[in-house]
Amino acid sequence: MRIGTVALLQHHAAGILDYAEAGAFARIASGLGFNTVGILAEKLLEEGWDAVSKRKEEMDAMNLNVLVNARKEALFDPEKPELIGGIFEVAKHFSSDILQTKINGAFERYEEPWSGKKTRERIRYMKELGKRVSEYGSRYKVRIAVENHIDYRMEELQEIYESVNSPYFGILFDTANQLFYGEDPVLFAKNLGKWVFSTHIKDAFGIEHEDGIQVKWCKPGTGAVDLRAIGRELSRYNRDLPLVIEFFIGDDSPVIPLKHDSYWKSLGLKKDMDRTGFRLLLEAAPRRGPYHPIEGDEGLRFEIEVCKELVQELPAMFQPD
Repeated sequence: MRIGTVALLQHHAAGILDYAEAGAFARIASGLGFNTVGILAEKLLEEGWDAVSKRKEEMDAMNLNVLVNARKEALFDPEKPELIGGIFEVAKHFSSDILQTKINGAFERYEEPWSGKKTRERIRYMKELGKRVSEYGSRYKVRIAVENHIDYRMEELQEIYESVNSPYFGILFDTANQLFYGEDPVLFAKNLGKWVFSTHIKDAFGIEHEDGIQVKWCKPGTGAVDLRAIGRELSRYNRDLPLVIEFFIGDDSPVIPLKHDSYWKSLGLKKDMDRTGFRLLLEAAPRRGPYHPIEGDEGLRFEIEVCKELVQELPAMFQPD
């Protein structure tokens, strides 16, 4: 099973990890027990194919699997077919059967509120991108996984993927992101699991806030997200699902502004403060006790501890007997 991590922020804060140093993240991740890392395709292409080959040798030497990522500006630009083809060539070079990306910025939908018209435009745009990039996926036999990046609601995503209807266009499922719309991650896995190609394993709990709910990140498996139930649902479709931990430590605490009418208008929904995802967030808080940010040496030790634990725990959750 492929198990990786998105970031090691406390290692970086402690000066142990320099993201600008080629291969540094992979070496530390490997030391923590991860067997999978991500690379950004267009960044390597800027350095040339010698850099691509060198990085492949480094990953092979550490026995690491690679998941190739690409920014939407590079992957979906119809005026740059050579760049798009190059990105898929990089994926093939690293034997990455999945190419990961995202379309919209997190929180964009309600921070810069989408009107009903804009929402339909964004849905049409996603369908068009999906059909176009699926042609490349079919040609190179590489599947494209787009993150649910707090942009589309569950039924909107179902509409998009049913319309594109391609085995090469699917979802990078962030297990916590639909909570921001009050949606149940387990129901997401049940209804859209057949399109899930990869994951960001993330968890959170919620605290009452004057504007709605303040979201606090936590160790996956200790908050609102029922990873075992998600694992049971997703394992029905894919027994080789990459599990990529997205674990934040610190006081980055986004607020779901569900007490504001503009939030509900941007989602095209009637106000419903008791949606399942909101209840899950608030119910998880008492189980965790008082919140305090973890920083410095304590934060580094906690990051190391959590990473090592999850490397051992996640396989059983996502490959149930």
